[in-house]
Amino acid sequence: MIYTMKRAQIVLMHPHEARETARLIHDIILNVPWLDEQDRLSQALAYSPEALRHFISQHPTRVLIAKDRHYVVGFCLHTRESDHYRLAWYGVHPDWRQHGIGSDLIGNFMHLMRAEWAGCVRHHCHLQNRVSYHILQSYGFQEVESPLPPWRGKDYHTLERKIELTRITR
Repeated sequence: MIYTMKRAQIVLMHPHEARETARLIHDIILNVPWLDEQDRLSQALAYSPEALRHFISQHPTRVLIAKDRHYVVGFCLHTRESDHYRLAWYGVHPDWRQHGIGSDLIGNFMHLMRAEWAGCVRHHCHLQNRVSYHILQSYGFQEVESPLPPWRGKDYHTLERKIELTRITR
């Protein structure tokens, strides 16, 4: 008998899921090979359970998670910048990768951005992260010339997706 993993459900994170979500975020960030140790630690600490609860108290849609029946297996975090939204981080537990969950997270994130009338979404993708780069390209993200934030070096692509914002009128 072959066991096939079912797809996880993508939902907004609730406060009681912050501890488990933070643990997954930390595990993934602490294993990102292109970040130096100081960057890994500072990024992981930025997403404590308390910080995640605060994020969603300020803006309930800021953290999407992928859940199987019992566990958080993926996440997607975004922020509002001055003239665009930024896809800050997204990731999937290593045991759940290559099952379409990263793509599902981005698809739900883009649907959410359209619902929030976001005109533009950006993400800074490391040159070595080819999987993420291809997922984002499949959702219409394109490389753009844009100054990188000071916390990103020359080893990053800036990817951007403009979102058509049209209202249906009678």
